[in-house]
Amino acid sequence: MSSVIERDAKNWSDRYVGLDVAKVKKATQLLLADDVPRTAREIGEELQPQFPAVHREGLSHCARFHVPMVMTPTGDRWGFSRPPKLMLAERFLGAKLVTREAKAELLLRGIAAIGPASYADLRTWSGLTGVREALEPHLSELMVFRDEAGRELYDLPVAPRPRPDTPAPVRFLGEFDNVALSHADRARIVDPDDAKLYNFSRNGRRSFTVLIDGRIRASWQFARKKQEARMVVLPFGREPRRILDKLGAEGEALLRVLEPDATEYVVDFAASDLLAKGKPA
Repeated sequence: MSSVIERDAKNWSDRYVGLDVAKVKKATQLLLADDVPRTAREIGEELQPQFPAVHREGLSHCARFHVPMVMTPTGDRWGFSRPPKLMLAERFLGAKLVTREAKAELLLRGIAAIGPASYADLRTWSGLTGVREALEPHLSELMVFRDEAGRELYDLPVAPRPRPDTPAPVRFLGEFDNVALSHADRARIVDPDDAKLYNFSRNGRRSFTVLIDGRIRASWQFARKKQEARMVVLPFGREPRRILDKLGAEGEALLRVLEPDATEYVVDFAASDLLAKGKPA
């Protein structure tokens, strides 16, 4: 994973000025040896006196990316309610981490998660290079398919592979769901014109999306006001009433999970300004 970390560090080069990664790693491990969970900001602030010439955010970033940590569980609500508190992974788990090269094992787990997958898919999923070389000794353990373009796809022999005509229920996806992001060719899951309707932010966050018949054809968001939990679903095109009914039922069920103590649940549908106006068919 070092190549992924090194690529990310380049985006922080202005805050890494004067930073010695090895020294910051050692200082972070000593700091967190007391088993007191800290936020990344707190770690940076407590390291700052030892490295006064280094940007505080550079210290926080270096600590998080170069020292194995876990986010400690809390009783907070699901979402981005507050910055997570971190501990050393080995202290939290009570076990030593595996330090040997485990690229092949990671990639086989990736195939289990998103297969059938091509080498390009696995590079997209993991951010790693050298995928072909790492998997080569394991090819005899895998099943090989070809897609419509003739690309080889790899899957585990015991993985479920539904028939192409298997009905796909509507599904609400999270912000960074593997289904939407883990394949090199996103056309397999979303039409290029529909992909333009995503809302992207500066740090790569995007709208929550909805699978309709196995493809991304809507986005969604939700909010809580007093005792009302409200979801707005934005179809990218006109959908038949039966689909809207399914979206409404699935959306309300999801709202009841997200906001279990609300007393009113509402699912609305909004028409995109980028699409022709008109009532659902």
